[in-house]
Amino acid sequence: MKKIALTILENNRRYSPVIFVPLFFAMLFTLFFSPVLFSNHYLSPGDSLIQSIPAFDWNFDLWNMYLFSGFPQFADPQAMMWYPLRLLLKPFSFNVFVISAYIFAGSFTYGYVFNLTRNIFVSLFAGITYSMSGFLISHLGHINIIQTACWLPLLLWGLDKKKELKGSCFWPVIIAFSTANIILAGHPQIMFYSLTLSTLYLFFISYNNKKIYWKNLLSSSFTILIGVLLSCIQLIPTFELSGFSVRSKMTFEMFNQFSLPLKQILILFFPYLFGGIDQSIYGAGYFGLWSPTEISGYVGWLPIIFAAVIVLSKQIIRNKYVLFWSITALFSFILMLGDGTFLSKIMYHVPGYNLFRAPGRNLVEYSFAISVLGALGLKYFIDSNIKIRLVLQWLIPFTIILVSIILFNYNDLIKKAKEKGVIIDTFPFANLSITIPLLFIFLSIGIIFILKIKARRIALILCLLVLVFDLSSFGWFYEWRFFAPSINSIQKTEDQNQSRIVAPEGFSLPALSLRPNINQISNLKSINGYNPLILKKYKQFVGMETSGVIDMNQWNNQVIDLLSGKFIYVSKNNSKVSNSMLFNDTSLQLNLSKDKKTNITFNINDFKGDQIGFVSKLSYSIPLKDNTEIAKINIKYSDNSVETKPIIVGKDVSEWAYDRSDVKSAVQHSRAQVFKSFTLKDSTLGIYEGHSYISIHQLTPNKSISSINIEMSNIPDVNLEIDQISLFNSKDKLSYLVASTDSLFTDSTRWIKKDVLESEIIQYENKKVLPMVWSPETVKHFEDDEILGIIKKGVLPDGKLVDLKSVAFLSENNNFNGITKNTNLELVSESSGLRVIKSDHLTPSFVVFSNINYPGWKAYIDGKETKIYETNYILQGIYVPEGTHIIEFKFEPFSFKLGVICFFIGILLMLSYIVFLNYQKRKEFTKDGSN
Repeated sequence: MKKIALTILENNRRYSPVIFVPLFFAMLFTLFFSPVLFSNHYLSPGDSLIQSIPAFDWNFDLWNMYLFSGFPQFADPQAMMWYPLRLLLKPFSFNVFVISAYIFAGSFTYGYVFNLTRNIFVSLFAGITYSMSGFLISHLGHINIIQTACWLPLLLWGLDKKKELKGSCFWPVIIAFSTANIILAGHPQIMFYSLTLSTLYLFFISYNNKKIYWKNLLSSSFTILIGVLLSCIQLIPTFELSGFSVRSKMTFEMFNQFSLPLKQILILFFPYLFGGIDQSIYGAGYFGLWSPTEISGYVGWLPIIFAAVIVLSKQIIRNKYVLFWSITALFSFILMLGDGTFLSKIMYHVPGYNLFRAPGRNLVEYSFAISVLGALGLKYFIDSNIKIRLVLQWLIPFTIILVSIILFNYNDLIKKAKEKGVIIDTFPFANLSITIPLLFIFLSIGIIFILKIKARRIALILCLLVLVFDLSSFGWFYEWRFFAPSINSIQKTEDQNQSRIVAPEGFSLPALSLRPNINQISNLKSINGYNPLILKKYKQFVGMETSGVIDMNQWNNQVIDLLSGKFIYVSKNNSKVSNSMLFNDTSLQLNLSKDKKTNITFNINDFKGDQIGFVSKLSYSIPLKDNTEIAKINIKYSDNSVETKPIIVGKDVSEWAYDRSDVKSAVQHSRAQVFKSFTLKDSTLGIYEGHSYISIHQLTPNKSISSINIEMSNIPDVNLEIDQISLFNSKDKLSYLVASTDSLFTDSTRWIKKDVLESEIIQYENKKVLPMVWSPETVKHFEDDEILGIIKKGVLPDGKLVDLKSVAFLSENNNFNGITKNTNLELVSESSGLRVIKSDHLTPSFVVFSNINYPGWKAYIDGKETKIYETNYILQGIYVPEGTHIIEFKFEPFSFKLGVICFFIGILLMLSYIVFLNYQKRKEFTKDGSN
């Protein structure tokens, strides 16, 4: 009986962490995120709202007919289609899915560190540090990042345990499972960093005493390979998609975007030094470079202190784990600086690594390394006889140096904040972004003293509490608490019309249900979409950015017609009360030139303005002299009278790079009044400022303005970029901020203005829209680039106008000379991977389907496969013989089938490996028994 009781007690000790550690982190993050969790809101700021909620809601359809006029959803890693945790939690709650990443990150880090230290408090210290780190909290809006990053510690833990427990079946399965989850969670960049770090770690633990343990190295590599095979259901389609996407190439400038600037390194210790989001605590806004989400990596003061303790105590020589994680922390720190160091130019040529921008995301390795080093340092501190004064000898000077740097540069901080419209305290120690981190330095010093007293357990609990509050001083005031949308704000509908909507403003459109990709939840098919893997040809065709915003310089009505864009939604441009003329925060970015677009018109809706403000800049204008008329502003009033204001070089506008060294010495005109300056960096010319310029013109008072037309003068090569246009009524103190969408719907023969929706949105109906399925009278052959040019310009190479209803363009040679227009076409049914069309025609015809052509689509006429032709640059078309037919378009991608085959191969190899390990174990047991 006593033996049974001891066995039960031992089992409870063994398995209690499996229950209580995840429970601890579940309680911690439920409490931490409670302002959102218990207020009927989505825990989804930023990109999470646009990308992750629609993806989480998606079913198993391989093709998404709601985005980008059709998109291979199964190939998009950020859709997480095959991610086990999404599939498991989909019936429950998106918020639970989000929190699960933090629970797993904390629990797995606990497990990894406990395996190294056998200390509960130290392991909790590491788990809290990593799971509440600035990197993971700031990236809450990037669900794929946190879901990918949470599996890294489990993979490392599994690699360690597999080496210790030779012949165990459990840990090889864990290695394969965690590898697959790192891939399937859907962030290729964090996946690459995690798997690269794990591979280096595997080599590290397989080498000891100048000897490589090849058996462990090869067997662990084999289990990682199994995990890769299991995830090939995602990897292979993603690889295919990336080849067609805009991310197929990465320039050096793109590669270094969102790196941690050298001048902002201090945010690793004072996280809100460059402003915050919560106005009551950390100021009225962020005024640093890039987005704080991409460069926030605060890990708290205690982990940094204890990490420094173990490194400076020469344990880096005695403890190989300290050495590995110290090198990782240092190397990842250098990498996150991007082009701030020489290493960037080398890493740009490293295969795999050079596929990703945002070096600041190397904070994931840095955060985990500091978490482990901090935990190891804490254990060393409480176990050794290290003197407190040895810690203070470097900590106090280090703190003084940091504060001195802040004080020395504080006037520059005030200036930068003011440039961004942010006001910070002029007295440094009244600035909470400085005093709060200093407070936690003092509390950390207090914890160091308390840890040396006999009440060790109480001291460790206080240590954990200080750590939680320290990390919360960053995480509690981040965007998740202020930009959480209401769960009721996204409404599902049953609208299945056979046309598409267009939202030119993309994610910034006020109507939530119309934004990409949220439109798919509302069952609205859209031309827009929000995805970094937008198809390269689609981007060129529509002129759309990865954010779903359509470049107004590339807006083309014929493209909208071809893509069945029937309803267009834009923000209502309301006037704003002000004492002086206001301007938009974002640039119009509209370009005029003699060789491209020569004029542009804006509808104004009868605003009475007596002043017009025009912000613009020139490029390629060095030879232009003062007083040259570069353009005209034609103001049309409601009584049809027109007033013209000239835009004069040197007075109203100048060369944007006026102060660049090579331009300043050659430019032939004066510099106009600067509206806004921006700093640029060139590898040859160094750092310089670019400018936009402002001119204000007086207008006839008390007259309603119906439209504004900007007309470019007949000057070759020069480009005029229009940044802002604003009207001001000085009597009523009203500003009208002209928007790029004001220029889209000036053709009354095409656009019907509908009712304003939700008081902020205007709907336009396209009267010339083409149906989802139609038949042209003729088919012509041109090369791809020629077809794009014909559609964009609306004219053939010989100058004849093009009617896209009557002609289709193929880049492939054809002999469709005997076809006629088919008027008896009916789209019988439509689902994500299947379209059924009924055709009844007495003669052969060519049928165009407004669906993006992508590998895997097949067409069948009466069950017999027929060839799909890429039509009108990006759509699908087929030749249909005379008679009555049922046409089916089916999405049957080979990349998916190949991925499924690899998945089952991975399952088979995993089962075979488990059988082999069990056989080896029985064999050794039998051998030991016989001896």
